[in-house]
Amino acid sequence: MQNQKRVHLAESGLFLVTILWGTSFVIIKQATALVEPGYLLGIRFLFAAVMMALIFHKRLKLLTLDSLKFSFILGGLLFLSYYLQTVAIKYTTAGKNAFLTTIYVIIVPFLYWIIRKVRPRPVNLISAFFCIIGIALISLSGDSFSLNFGDFLTILCGFFFASHIVFLSIASRQYDPILMSILQFFIVGILSFLVAVFTEPVPVLSPASLLPILYLAVFCTMIALGLQAVGEKYVNPSKASLIMSLESLIGCISGIVFLGEPLTIKLVAGFAMIFLAMLISELPTILSKTGPASKSEP
Repeated sequence: MQNQKRVHLAESGLFLVTILWGTSFVIIKQATALVEPGYLLGIRFLFAAVMMALIFHKRLKLLTLDSLKFSFILGGLLFLSYYLQTVAIKYTTAGKNAFLTTIYVIIVPFLYWIIRKVRPRPVNLISAFFCIIGIALISLSGDSFSLNFGDFLTILCGFFFASHIVFLSIASRQYDPILMSILQFFIVGILSFLVAVFTEPVPVLSPASLLPILYLAVFCTMIALGLQAVGEKYVNPSKASLIMSLESLIGCISGIVFLGEPLTIKLVAGFAMIFLAMLISELPTILSKTGPASKSEP
């Protein structure tokens, strides 16, 4: 019973992650017009790492050689994910970037199967299928769908996001999630600055560029990714990826509420598809008492 409560709290935390991430696409689009991707990510992640290390400094005592090694894997995957996504959004629309990034909801069950030898359940695959259709209806506009350079980068970043979700799920069960968050933030920040120094002009920072970076650092990095690390300790990777894929839905709702964007039939259909996907993912829990979701198959 106690474990079930932890699972529900973890799922609630992951839903909060999607809300924070759902606000990030437009902000990243604006920020990359002022600061190059490498410097943007470097400032964002190092600020988040330092702040989190100061707040949770006692967790640093839990550092071991094994956790440090694992953090390099997490940090490398997270760097590739965010760097490719940040570069890609300069060449594609925020909607397509949001949609193509969330292909991880399809990749995660199979990747976890390869790494952990745990076969995905049919309910995971069915819910992922309906979810990706819903996200497509929400994110994409026009009658045709074509891919450009930015779109291919986004698809690649979706694969790295999927890899990060799977490895973070493993790491969060073996090591302290907060410690792993701090370590991976430092690694992403350092890698970002290394790339930026050799490939990008030094930015001239102003309040107009610092404010969105600080928002991304505090809310979309320190809080959101910290919650993700803790949440994946109790929620299986397939369910976690499904919940976090709702970021594009949140982004769409934000546009309707705050920017006055129109609510179309296609959007309503997309909402319905995603709701159906979430309902399908909960069927095993609803129909039978199989125990905590964290102990079920991903």
